Amino acid sequence: PPKGAKQMDDYRAYKNIRKIYIQERFGTQLTENEINELVSLTRGRNFDDLQTLLETYLQTKIYPQSISHPTNTCDPNTGNWSERLITQEEMDAFSVKSAWASNYESLGFNTRQPNWLKNFIWSMLNIIGRLMGQNSKRLLPLLKITIKTKTA
Repeated sequence: PPKGAKQMDDYRAYKNIRKIYIQERFGTQLTENEINELVSLTRGRNFDDLQTLLETYLQTKIYPQSISHPTNTCDPNTGNWSERLITQEEMDAFSVKSAWASNYESLGFNTRQPNWLKNFIWSMLNIIGRLMGQNSKRLLPLLKITIKTKTA
């Protein structure tokens, strides 16, 4: 991609993305146990970090230090912090199996800012998002997930 452009909206769990990356680039040089340990220890790393850490591991056989921050789950594609632990399909399957119901609702942009132009633009995006129905999660920044026991 051009400088500054980044792949966005990868809906796979970041742990799975890291595992695929490690398997594709270093899988022939690592055991399955090493791959799984490296996937765990590289939480919070982007692809550039992964490349460097894995090359160092192959030379030294010393596992990299995991990050100390307890919630950093960075998107390996972009380096942005976010939580993408499981997909909506995986959550739905888990909910059904557990006799729960899951509901997804896009919350939209905050239009209570002092900048009137930003509020106007965000309001228009919120309207477009509502018209998009279930696809609004691709446009709007916040997603509310509610999981509750199914009522008989």
